Amino acid sequence: MVILTPNIYYNMDCFPEVVSDLVECDINRVLLMTNIAVKSKTKHVLSTLVASDIKVEILVIRESDANVLTTALSQMKAFCPDCIIGLGGGHCMDIIKVLRVLYEDPGTILRSLAVGTTINNKNIAWKKAQLHRKGTLIKKLICIPTTCGSGSEATSTAILRNDEGRHVIVSGIAFLPDISIVDCSYIVGIPKFIASITGIRALLHCLEAHISAMASDYSRSMSIQAAKILFTKLVPSIKSQSIPLLNDIHKAASIAGLAIGATDFGLGTVLTRSFSEIFGLPHGLIDGIVIKHVLIFNANRDLQTRRYLCHIIKCLGLSNTRDDEDSYSDIFILLDLLDNILKNLLFPYSAKSIPQSILEYSKYGWFESNKEQNRESSCKSCLNEAIVPEEHFLRDIPLFAKSSIVSNIEESIFRKNLDRMVQRALNDAAILTNPVTIQQSDIIELLENIWEGKCEDLQF
Repeated sequence: MVILTPNIYYNMDCFPEVVSDLVECDINRVLLMTNIAVKSKTKHVLSTLVASDIKVEILVIRESDANVLTTALSQMKAFCPDCIIGLGGGHCMDIIKVLRVLYEDPGTILRSLAVGTTINNKNIAWKKAQLHRKGTLIKKLICIPTTCGSGSEATSTAILRNDEGRHVIVSGIAFLPDISIVDCSYIVGIPKFIASITGIRALLHCLEAHISAMASDYSRSMSIQAAKILFTKLVPSIKSQSIPLLNDIHKAASIAGLAIGATDFGLGTVLTRSFSEIFGLPHGLIDGIVIKHVLIFNANRDLQTRRYLCHIIKCLGLSNTRDDEDSYSDIFILLDLLDNILKNLLFPYSAKSIPQSILEYSKYGWFESNKEQNRESSCKSCLNEAIVPEEHFLRDIPLFAKSSIVSNIEESIFRKNLDRMVQRALNDAAILTNPVTIQQSDIIELLENIWEGKCEDLQF
């Protein structure tokens, strides 16, 4: 096995160091892609690039994925960049990763290259092989995450949504960023809601990576370190909005991304994608509901999974058992920790209770950006000179992009689309990394339990 990673720059205000390296690589023209929610954060990036005599064009995402790709490719062909930068959440970074492939090879048809697609002719097989090498037109692909959860800045996978909301998942070395910038200056001030759902996404990633059938000593060293930080600091970082704590969480999310990149996503992510595809919900919100169901499902059926989950509690220093004792009571401690985190972050206990949770998030102001934190960061690093209005953050979340989405979270819609969700899950290649072989009946039961909020009991 090979673990591929980008060059990772971390800690606050490290972008000037990146630009110095770009100058050494003879980078002259940069396309900077971002979204409206974090457009204000481009000022520091832009000024630093321009100060080094690098020409820059900015593209702000406002449309569906298909339209963005068309618009961006036209702009790239006219501008001829030798470096592209994605500044935003996982969605923005995934788009910029795909743009590299489409720009290097204009004849690429992403749908035929999707993970899980049957290779039925030599041309598609050759195209898939091309994804395991990088082109020459784009010298550097740079990702700067502005949320702390997707891990896209550290993986060779990209996920796009078509106009019907269905996901197209592609993977290969060509999608791996050359440089990732993990700087918490770019995440300060984000609403607590976004910090919560992206943080839980990172926690699911490190737990999936830790129990994955593809896990190794290398990946587990990363997943356990990410878990230690997230279990102890996620809630305090969001509630206090402490910049040092957010910095730790930002790093942990990226480490979790490295771990999941070395193992692939797991059953939890598969189930989340199925729900998201039907209801248009942000992944992290569903992750918070899915996470316990998946851990209990696997712990009940696989001895090694139980041992790995207990190992996490031992590493946290919370174990009630001796190192030589073959007891699995520590899993209860792990589940209690998760319950406490989810409760403090106001997560719904079931998919059908999401509308009520949205009201609670709104009641406590979790959709509002932290203006004081923005100003504090602005004084320190000049990254946030313009305060981003709350509605721009919300517009970037699928949950609020269409007012009808929340009202569509109904039993009848769930029942009507259950078969489609099951087939979507079974066709997701990530299901193969689960430590337990998954049957169709398992998926049905898990989706039902996630909808109702009924976890099966631990049985060992």
